[in-house]
Amino acid sequence: MNLIEIKQDVFDIAWRIRQIDSDYKLYYNQKQKRYEVHSHFGLEVVVPYPSLDTRTISHIIKTRLENREKLICEIEENNERIEREQRQKIIEKALVAYEEQL
Repeated sequence: MNLIEIKQDVFDIAWRIRQIDSDYKLYYNQKQKRYEVHSHFGLEVVVPYPSLDTRTISHIIKTRLENREKLICEIEENNERIEREQRQKIIEKALVAYEEQL
């Protein structure tokens, strides 16, 4: 099996994850070389960091189902910001090109 259950670690991340949800279990996926949190529903979240630390706990809390509305708003706001920045760059390039033609 590619999954190794992590029951204890130096920073008590596995224990803290179980405090968030008693159904959560922390695994290391040998094939993918990453940490994952599973429940009886299956894979809940992939840990986006190469090691376990407090960022792991923050990420799990942030991505929980009950926080989806806030997370979706953050994603939408970030996408809008990126689009504004891209439009601004296009306008600036067009102005430079126009000025060069004069």
